[in-house]
Amino acid sequence: MITSRLQRKTVVNSREECEQRIESLKPRVLPIMEKHEGFLGVEFEWLDDTIVETTSWASEEACRAYVRQGGAATVASYSDALLPTAPYPDGTWTRTSHSE
Repeated sequence: MITSRLQRKTVVNSREECEQRIESLKPRVLPIMEKHEGFLGVEFEWLDDTIVETTSWASEEACRAYVRQGGAATVASYSDALLPTAPYPDGTWTRTSHSE
């Protein structure tokens, strides 16, 4: 199994507002993620002003396919629309992955 963690700062500065927006985001992005072979699950968190999206995959190949075939970019577009990224230089998107 591989876990991929995407994080970025957002302009949303309220935990309550962020959690409401995450709940609105889930039904838009889950079908996109679920159609990718090897998808095991996703968790969204708000840590102060940072959004963290953690996805789990059956294999490194499944995770790579999600990123390279456009699924990750599509999800990122929805995510940024509902939870706008902080302006430069604070809005850097960082993805890290590790095997478990």
